Amino acid sequence: MAVPIYTVRMFAEAGVTGLRLINVPVGKVWVVRSIDAYANMPLGEFAELYVGDFNAGLTFWWHKWPDDITNVPHSTAQWRGRQAIAWADGAGVLKVDVNNQDRGVDVMITGYELSIPPVS
Repeated sequence: MAVPIYTVRMFAEAGVTGLRLINVPVGKVWVVRSIDAYANMPLGEFAELYVGDFNAGLTFWWHKWPDDITNVPHSTAQWRGRQAIAWADGAGVLKVDVNNQDRGVDVMITGYELSIPPVS
């Protein structure tokens, strides 16, 4: 029998500054599908957002405000994809890192929370 899969909110915080580490629940795999972020930087300031797999040392999405193309200091940014982070004996950690300590970035991450199949 098929098991229904629902989208879950893995992380949501307004005004993120610095590093946030979010543990994948015991026995689960997170499949990150969507990241939405908003920043409003005053002229001359910037912020960078890094999202990834902390324990693997990987960043799978990066965005900078203002961006180098439009130079607009306030805007939303979105990422859509599929990145899996497994619990793996407590080693599954989602990383959200904003390198601007003065002005935060609003970040929301959603995806699927799946159960790890039992080992036969």
